[in-house]
Amino acid sequence: MITQTYILEPGDFALEIAGAVDILKSDQRFENAVFFDIETTGFSAVKNAIYLIGCLWAEDGRWRLTQWLAENKSTKEQQAVMDAFFQAIDPFTTLVSYNGTTFDLPFIEKKARALGLDHELSRWEHMDLYKNVRGLKRLLKLDNLKLKTVEAFLGIYREDEYSGGALIPIFEAFAKSGNENMKQLLLLHNYEDIKDMLLILPILAYEHFFLDAGFTLLPDTQVDSEQIILSLEPDLPLPKSLPPIAIHLNHGGADENTAAKNAAAATTTIAATSAAATAIVTENTAMAVTLTIDTDNVRIAIPLKQAELKYFYENYKDYYYLPAEDCAMHKSVAGFVEKEFRQKATAKNCYTKKAGVFLPQQTDCFTPAFKESYEDTLTWFEYNEDFLQSEQITRYIQSFLRFPILGSF
Repeated sequence: MITQTYILEPGDFALEIAGAVDILKSDQRFENAVFFDIETTGFSAVKNAIYLIGCLWAEDGRWRLTQWLAENKSTKEQQAVMDAFFQAIDPFTTLVSYNGTTFDLPFIEKKARALGLDHELSRWEHMDLYKNVRGLKRLLKLDNLKLKTVEAFLGIYREDEYSGGALIPIFEAFAKSGNENMKQLLLLHNYEDIKDMLLILPILAYEHFFLDAGFTLLPDTQVDSEQIILSLEPDLPLPKSLPPIAIHLNHGGADENTAAKNAAAATTTIAATSAAATAIVTENTAMAVTLTIDTDNVRIAIPLKQAELKYFYENYKDYYYLPAEDCAMHKSVAGFVEKEFRQKATAKNCYTKKAGVFLPQQTDCFTPAFKESYEDTLTWFEYNEDFLQSEQITRYIQSFLRFPILGSF
């Protein structure tokens, strides 16, 4: 077995590692974690060999990356690689992989049994970065979920030009010849897979911002007659600015095409209007929340409505509807109204009306919630200056931020 160790200093890739350090410090899952990746001669742990395992972990402000390479496919060599791996990960509590849930972990456990080794992985927590990236695929418009695709999105480029499958014949030839150049090709591919798992960590800043309300609401709010624009500072800098996103507001029965519009929002045509602003070219733009996403600032523009809207009472059986006034009144009061001027309320006409300036909400963060019609799923709440200081403001903003990732409110 061949052992190769590298010590990686933050200064070796200062720009790329800055965001990764922020993630490592902010996410408790990385406190006692080791990154790992395996190379095999095929997908079957019974028929194929595991010939290379690499690990990376933090050590005194640096990172240690160690690889164990089998010199051939013999049981002895594979056992040595597996034993070294389990000895290295013993002090840690969490394993970090890229698509390890589907391949690496099952292969290791099955191969340990096939080799007669008493090794299993159940005592370690496992964090699969592939799952995190999968949730971001639509937001980031990734063509696929390969690690190299994520690297390219973040501007990370590797020397290695081989896939894992393309390296299998190279290992077969190396096992026969011990060729040094072949050995370096095998080690380089695994080295960059593991190193780049560390370097792609900044992509998790999107997840933290959009799903976990990882932002601070800044004071520079802008309001005009058509919209309110809120400025958000991400807790963690976002790796790249993104094209603006339109989130169409769902009226329910009033707009059956909303779901299709939102599904297509990621491909909305963007037209640059100036260095400071962009316009989203789309139908019904006035009824969309728009996100402008820079690395250190996200602006969310929410439409305002000046109108007379309806508040629907839930317990309509306790109300009368007064047609002349076009409103509902509780029976304790409306009982004094002459019968010809009142009628039993229904769910659809049991309302009172209010004129004002309103903001939309797809989930009822604020009450009272008003509607244009009974069938609407979109509700509105009255806008006032206290809105920005309310306890519900974070949940309200997050209801829109979650949509580009989850696809629903």
